[in-house]
Amino acid sequence: MLSSKRMRLIGAGFLACLLFAGAASAAGKNPWRGAFSLTHSKLVDLGINPEFIVAVRVHKNAQRVVLAEHRPGADSLLHVFDGKGARLFQVSVPSPQLADFALSPDGEKAFLVGSYGSRFYTADLAKRQAKLTYSSEPDQPGFRALAPIGIWQSSKGPVVYGLFYESDKVSRDLGFAAFPEDGPPALVFATTALEKEFDRVVSYAPNPSLKSVLIVNQDPQPQDPAAKPKERRLHFAEIGGRRVALDSAADVFATAWLPDGKTLAYVRKSENDSELILREVEGQPKAVARGLFSPAFLSGGKWIVASMLQEKKQEVWVANRATGELLHMGLPEGACLYNASQDGSALVAWGPWGIRAFRFS
Repeated sequence: MLSSKRMRLIGAGFLACLLFAGAASAAGKNPWRGAFSLTHSKLVDLGINPEFIVAVRVHKNAQRVVLAEHRPGADSLLHVFDGKGARLFQVSVPSPQLADFALSPDGEKAFLVGSYGSRFYTADLAKRQAKLTYSSEPDQPGFRALAPIGIWQSSKGPVVYGLFYESDKVSRDLGFAAFPEDGPPALVFATTALEKEFDRVVSYAPNPSLKSVLIVNQDPQPQDPAAKPKERRLHFAEIGGRRVALDSAADVFATAWLPDGKTLAYVRKSENDSELILREVEGQPKAVARGLFSPAFLSGGKWIVASMLQEKKQEVWVANRATGELLHMGLPEGACLYNASQDGSALVAWGPWGIRAFRFS
């Protein structure tokens, strides 16, 4: 039963990109400033294997950057850097396999998911300690995160999507779980009924208030190979309330809420093109730019960092939400991921070439 439901959850802002540093449109001034850069060789000098970086998170104004490193056969490590790129200290996490992690709003703690969604940890960065806070066992009632694992920030702290079960053969609820510092997770948004109402759900994006959720469901795969390919459709659903079809005319993916919790973003794909769309539930969709995907939001949503496919290579651009102006943002050539701070004041990008952190105005 645990493996029968495999959800494709698309978080907001983690895809490969190819970039060249410092390039920008001459029409506008860059809203970002470089905070620091750590090259591949510098990371190696620090004893960090860039190939085993799980994720990197940045705190307010890039005052703190935390890198999670998976170490095969050993405890994982959190490497904590200051705003100039100097490593302050490391925290050992008693997990041989990390999936994802998130920083608390004050940047003093980290919540981590490991061991294929069955073990959860809290790291106190001030005390430089990490501990196991919850572990699920297949022969006992519990909770397990479903892959691909993601963490969403909400009014109740970090939440994780997964399955509550009675045993390895009997499931109880699907939904989002919030984790106290000590004790078992609590179901804060059940999706079992939505699974029945919306056939073939492939992704969710919970509102930060946890009172509503964006849903993407998928058409059945056509039997005829020559038939029109399956499409993804976007819906809005409140807990025990209204349902709104937001976009049912095209392929939809990469859904996310802006920090205000009112505006939503998604990518709508048609033929060989795609559009980054912003809208409110009751409003009309507005295309910010074409060809962009995997959005991350800076400065309260004023700036949108997103990837673009150019000649089979992915680049990162910064879009002005109000004007649609695009600024080309760069890093050394090579695959990378990026993530914005919770308050939208900073961005960190990383890849085999190293790490770079930026502050946004």
